[in-house]
Amino acid sequence: MYTTLVCIPRLCFFLQSLGRETVDVVILSAAYGLISEDKSIVPYQVTFNRMKGYEVDEWASFLGIRQAFERAIADYDLVFLLLGENYLRSLSLPVETSPTQTLLFLASKTSAKYIGELAAKTFVFTLSNVEAKRYRYGLVGLKVFLLIKFKFMFFEWIC
Repeated sequence: MYTTLVCIPRLCFFLQSLGRETVDVVILSAAYGLISEDKSIVPYQVTFNRMKGYEVDEWASFLGIRQAFERAIADYDLVFLLLGENYLRSLSLPVETSPTQTLLFLASKTSAKYIGELAAKTFVFTLSNVEAKRYRYGLVGLKVFLLIKFKFMFFEWIC
């Protein structure tokens, strides 16, 4: 069984620097649905990336992803989402949020259409391979880089 979060080195360092009491990481798995970062799982070969749209919708519904996501974010003021197109689609947004919450999406331009209207303050930072190449990252690496930048900006702002 897997017990370690497979992690991009910079992201792992970033999360460790914040401490477990500061950041909760939830993983959207195409095999297990929404799981905590420390959940033990067995290896699997399922990904939303290879599914057609209707397959994503059906499988996400079967896993209860929308409801699990809604419950997972209910008590948080600030939520960052770093998801690819089909993973964002699997959330079946909009979900119930509060006007006191802030959701920040780092998403591709094509996947932004899956976000919809939310009661929460919503910010969508659309990214493409053009921006990724400009900063010498892949798209996932660019999302991690920007998340780390948000951390520094946020802590400077509150301190």
